[in-house]
Amino acid sequence: MDPQSERARIAADFHDGPLQAFAVLRMRLHVLRRLIERGDEAALQEAIQLDQLCEARLAEMRGFLAKLRGQDIGGHSWSALVERFRRESGLHIEAHIDDQAPEVLKPIIAEALHNVHKHSDATAVLTVVRLEGLAWLAIVEDNGKGIPPDAVPESIQSRATAAGGSIALSGTRIEIRVPA
Repeated sequence: MDPQSERARIAADFHDGPLQAFAVLRMRLHVLRRLIERGDEAALQEAIQLDQLCEARLAEMRGFLAKLRGQDIGGHSWSALVERFRRESGLHIEAHIDDQAPEVLKPIIAEALHNVHKHSDATAVLTVVRLEGLAWLAIVEDNGKGIPPDAVPESIQSRATAAGGSIALSGTRIEIRVPA
């Protein structure tokens, strides 16, 4: 991936993750301040919820930094990737992944799953990676709200292109093909 594309991917990751998290945190702090100024008893509950929000966002930031360092996927099995997604998202995931699937697909699948968790309002996701002829086919399909066909995230598109692959998007289903 060329440096400009990588910078764009990192910027998008920051926008979708930490930046939005801090914006929400700031808004909630303003609410807390108003509750305290009014002497409202709900202030304590809001403070507890903010603490939980901060804890969750710190975990996201640690994951983001691990991803940035390349520590989040490399060397981990496909089953570990699936289990981590299940644990972190709370979503039901059905996975059918060939043990011989290439490593180049892991960050693409991981990002697609991350996007399902963050943006789709899904409750379940299906992930398939299998060899079809001379190409590996990876499918991530969820039961969420879907995205327009021209809205493939740039970072997923650039990773697939760098691997000599292609992407097809249809609502709640993304298919990535890379040469075997």
